[in-house]
Amino acid sequence: KKIIVIVGVILIGCLIINAAIGQTNSYNQSKQLKDYESKLQTISSGMYLSASDAESLCNLTTKVWYNAIYKEESYETDKYTKKDNGYWVSDFNDALLALYLDKTDDYSALSDEQEKISDQLEELKNPPEQYKDCYDALTETYGAYKSLVDLAIDPTGSYNSFTSNKEERVNNFVDAYNKLEPLLPASEDEDSE
Repeated sequence: KKIIVIVGVILIGCLIINAAIGQTNSYNQSKQLKDYESKLQTISSGMYLSASDAESLCNLTTKVWYNAIYKEESYETDKYTKKDNGYWVSDFNDALLALYLDKTDDYSALSDEQEKISDQLEELKNPPEQYKDCYDALTETYGAYKSLVDLAIDPTGSYNSFTSNKEERVNNFVDAYNKLEPLLPASEDEDSE
């Protein structure tokens, strides 16, 4: 009888330990899932804000380029398209260079943010099963985002090709983001409503 009691106590002890381990594993999996969801939200909102900054820089580049070529006055662009003496720059490239020199910090911040988002995306490489589609949409959105940021940082081509590329890349980003957004997990704020 003593052996049966000892075996019973050992079995009960094993069951308690096993239940505690299962509860700990469940907690850890839940925490990992919450961390993954949080990172998805952080990256998507970071891309959205950064893409908006890239679009703004592209729009300013377009205005400076156009105004330098066609000698259009504008409070926003005159500091790039006109020299201190009030005369127009002789070449639109001079205006674009003046813009670049004035906005160097903005270009650097955009480049840094793109690199940060790329590093964050790398951390999400192995998504949980329920977020595979979301991860795929996130990587597609990142491709469109990177293309837009690259154009903002390094405006190339002619005025017409740049303007066309800008519109196409902005539209590609918006389309990709619109596909991503419904796949994102609800944020903590949305959960509490």
